[in-house]
Parts: sequence; C-alpha cells; structure tokens
Amino acid sequence: MARKKDIRRYPKKFNGRNYNDAAYTKFRHNVKKRDGGSCKWPGCRNRNRLQVHHILKWSDYPNLRFILSNGITLCERHHKIIRHNEDYYIQFFQQLLGLELLEKIKELV
Repeated sequence: MARKKDIRRYPKKFNGRNYNDAAYTKFRHNVKKRDGGSCKWPGCRNRNRLQVHHILKWSDYPNLRFILSNGITLCERHHKIIRHNEDYYIQFFQQLLGLELLEKIKELV
C-alpha cells in the first residue's frame, strides 16, 4: 500500500512552493492520474513513493507550473537520478510523453 505524504511535515512554503495550494495539489494529482499512477522512467513501473517532476523548471517557467504537459511522474529513485541535471532530460521526457500520446491515438483509430 502506498504511503500517503503527510503534508504537515512541510512548512506552508517549502522550496518556494506551497504544497498545500489547491492548484498545486490538483496538478500533482492530474499528472499521476495521466501517468497511470506509476513511474514513467522506461522499464520502471514503481507505484510507490511517487513524485511529480516539472519538465521545464518551476523557477524558470512560472506560467507552466500547473500545465499538465509540463509534469511527469517519477519514483523517488529516478527523481534523485535527474536532480541537478534537469536540463539534460527535458527533451527525453517530452519525447517520452509524446510517444505515449501517439500510441494512445493509434489505439483509438
């Protein structure tokens, strides 16, 4: 059973983000739902300790903070792997999500 994150552990603002903000909560929920509740890293289908990663940085693109296509679900392990190398993975994540969208469209046709 997946462990629920206790938002009381975080101050109202943590890392410049308000984790209690309704828009941010909805964004994270919608990204995880779109991604089937599992890590999107190729070959990983971990369903525990999931985190939503902003493909284009939260700090650099404030107008994209809550846009569904700017988020991807990663397990804690893979999120740590990309930390401090986020720019390197932008195209990788965009292609990954784009390829999955194409596959879903093909299924409908």
